[in-house]
Amino acid sequence: MSSTGDDLWPHTGAILCGGAGRRMGQPKAGVVLPDGGTMIERVFAAMAAVCREVVLVGGAANLPPSMRGLRHVEDRVPQLGPIGGVEALFVSGFDSEYLIAPCDVFLIVPDVFRLLIQPSVLSPAVLYRQDTDRIEPLIGRYNASTHSVVVGMIAEGRLAMHELARRAAASHIPVPDALTHALRNANTPADLA
Repeated sequence: MSSTGDDLWPHTGAILCGGAGRRMGQPKAGVVLPDGGTMIERVFAAMAAVCREVVLVGGAANLPPSMRGLRHVEDRVPQLGPIGGVEALFVSGFDSEYLIAPCDVFLIVPDVFRLLIQPSVLSPAVLYRQDTDRIEPLIGRYNASTHSVVVGMIAEGRLAMHELARRAAASHIPVPDALTHALRNANTPADLA
């Protein structure tokens, strides 16, 4: 479903799109941007520019027609947030390694994903924002072998993606200042202004 070519990362991109979007007023995957496209289509375009395939993770409510033919995996345990989607992805058998991103990073560009798929980067890896001194664990590169860590976290009721990055000893990949704007996400309609 993505373009082909020798320059593509030989693994799978996965867009987390399972949230109900309560603060947004609708599931985020279908939120239409001022240019007429949707947030998830923007994420897909950026991810498809670097990955051999892109799949969807979580509930597929409100998907635009262009996204309905993609391979998709639903959460095996509902109501766990992103960690539930990641758990389902890891056992899906789609691939052994994944580049993940949420569907609401509407300014994302391929260069952000390229930071994570450089040959020198070892998985797991997450982005590190120097401007805020924080990691962005929802935009990361993870091995399916990290599944056991996720299962342990779920059993303990520890559902934060920051915790997954910590427990999996994810490397922190610095984001150049010129790309930090591309990490912005939208939780409410005001965030799109």
